[in-house]
Amino acid sequence: ALLADLWRAVSVMQEAGIAHGALDAQRLFAAADGSARIGDFQAAAASAPPPAMLADRARLLVTTALLTPDDRWAEAALAGIGADGLTDVLPYIQPAALSRFTRRSLKDAGHDLDAIRDRAAAEAGTEPPKLEPLRRVTVGSLLTIALLLLAAYFVFTAISNVGIDQVVKELEHADSAWLWAGLVVVPIVPVAQAFGTLGATTLPVRLGPVIALEYAIQFIALAVPSSAARVAVNVRFFQRQGAPAAQALTIGLIDSVFGFVVQVILLITIVFSGLVTLDLSLEGLDIDPNGKILVLVGVLAVIAVIVAITVPRIRRPIATRIAEARPALAVIRSPIKLAGLLGGNFVAQFLLAIVLGLTVRAFGQSATLAELLLTNTLVSLFAGVMPIPGGIGVSEAAIAFCLAAIGIPSATAAAIALVFRLLTFYLPPIWGGFAMRWLRRQAYL
Repeated sequence: ALLADLWRAVSVMQEAGIAHGALDAQRLFAAADGSARIGDFQAAAASAPPPAMLADRARLLVTTALLTPDDRWAEAALAGIGADGLTDVLPYIQPAALSRFTRRSLKDAGHDLDAIRDRAAAEAGTEPPKLEPLRRVTVGSLLTIALLLLAAYFVFTAISNVGIDQVVKELEHADSAWLWAGLVVVPIVPVAQAFGTLGATTLPVRLGPVIALEYAIQFIALAVPSSAARVAVNVRFFQRQGAPAAQALTIGLIDSVFGFVVQVILLITIVFSGLVTLDLSLEGLDIDPNGKILVLVGVLAVIAVIVAITVPRIRRPIATRIAEARPALAVIRSPIKLAGLLGGNFVAQFLLAIVLGLTVRAFGQSATLAELLLTNTLVSLFAGVMPIPGGIGVSEAAIAFCLAAIGIPSATAAAIALVFRLLTFYLPPIWGGFAMRWLRRQAYL
């Protein structure tokens, strides 16, 4: 009777549009007449969205499983919300949805959350939701990295037209103080990106784990160089937050789209403001420098469209993701979410430009913030359309090309490009690996 009362109380609360937000054994009581009571509404929300309601049900389900010595908790849940309601709750039976007290109680009691989810699924007459499998670091992935780095060397030297001996000579004269300053700024970039990710979801996700996710993605980007591996990490993380696979995939897509939008806004603003003059040496074209930038952007856009349309392996995922994204676009109707999406991505771009500027200073050169932003944005867009994981090789060459276009000597530009990529791409996987281990240990992956 007490279990039935609890489910009845939660149903009445949710019919009024209220989500408790912190249901656990500390907030459930039995009145003198034996009926159930719910207390402590400090974390409650009125007009709560469906995910918050489902998370409350998941918390109650796990709490009753802890308090009940047999399977009556599963039977009570089925009687309280029905098979369909219980099925909807299954994705939310995750550590991230539970209070610290409940997680500690699970550990102390030796209960397996997966077993609770499986038992609830069996009671509902359905299969438990499958988590996206993670790609592991293998000998094959390490060999892929080695081959990519070897190819990067040949691509970089061929495009930049600078010998490795010249680059080494430039590196010997770099001021390490500026490089250390850049290394300090680099770990702040994923923090800004985390705010963008939070803006892409309506799930009640904590900032700390999302920052760790951004660090872990930096590890995956190099250790398992494939877009599928990065998508798998992102999807699995949000599945652990209670999102279905399609919704979890859409969260990453929305964040990526707004990252692209921010880059386009920066590009258009800088080009039409006339803040930057590049010597792109486009022979045979009698157009002003800003026009050359537009030509370059246009060429990149055409390449991107052609690749997206003609390559089936790229076209099919894009079409699928666009269809899945439509229901999740509700986040852009929220000013707070929109501010997170735009603000997080803008700050990340500015921080990367600052790191590039510090690297430029380390080699005794200078560049304006507009030039640094334009360089970083052009290279990001270019690397994004190239079918090379992480833009290894092509990003370094593109950075060197853009820096030379703003007046930095070619050999120095090549050295700056290599060091900048070392700071922003090749070193972050070190702390990203620790973040990956923490996420797995805390059952966020």
